[in-house]
Amino acid sequence: MSFRIENKYLICNENITQIYDFLRENSAKILFPRRKISSIYFDNSKFSSYNESIEGLVPRKKIRIRTYPNDKNKNQSFNLEIKVNSVEGRYKKIKKNI
Repeated sequence: MSFRIENKYLICNENITQIYDFLRENSAKILFPRRKISSIYFDNSKFSSYNESIEGLVPRKKIRIRTYPNDKNKNQSFNLEIKVNSVEGRYKKIKKNI
């Protein structure tokens, strides 16, 4: 289990050049090629996962099936992902090729 910290920032189109400059100056790297991602999220009849996420409640959990559709790859794989956000941090469990 690895915990991570994630920060999100609101940026304006007018600042995009400054952001690219900042990334270059700090040796940022592209980790993944451009790709499409398809996700199916699961919830209960009360939409608890959705509401907890919107309200920012902790702990909370997201369950999804994710795939990366690609015309070149006829043997498309599906991953079951369970993301947990708690006071101790965030972590994700992945079951590949379900």
